[in-house]
Amino acid sequence: MPPTLLLIGLGENALLPTYAASWTIETYFALSIVFTKVAKEVPLLIKNGSYAHPWLGIPGGKITPDIANAASLPSNYKGVIVGSVQPDSPADKAGVEGLTHDDNSATKIGDIIIALDGHYVRQIDDIITILNRKRMGR
Repeated sequence: MPPTLLLIGLGENALLPTYAASWTIETYFALSIVFTKVAKEVPLLIKNGSYAHPWLGIPGGKITPDIANAASLPSNYKGVIVGSVQPDSPADKAGVEGLTHDDNSATKIGDIIIALDGHYVRQIDDIITILNRKRMGR
């Protein structure tokens, strides 16, 4: 029988099965990511009672050739288009602008993030990865 595992309250918005007989390599990979986060966060939770995640306050999406063309950019343009900006977020305080709509419901493209901390980004997950490598306040 494979080892069993019961994890509750990891903050990953996912319930992990208690019996792992049908787990695939992808499941074990996903768990290794969760455990890596837990190993980083739990000591700070114990010490400080909380863990502050770095964040910007934006949802974003990958730039497709259609979006690039609509923004008069080359069709192979890479980056993350800012969908919206959460009020009072770090992105809002920095003046980042998301998508807007005019009176005719035409969409106006706001900011496009092409790099963060010297690293090129192509999708929102790239931004999250870079932010998670940082310490808060730096």
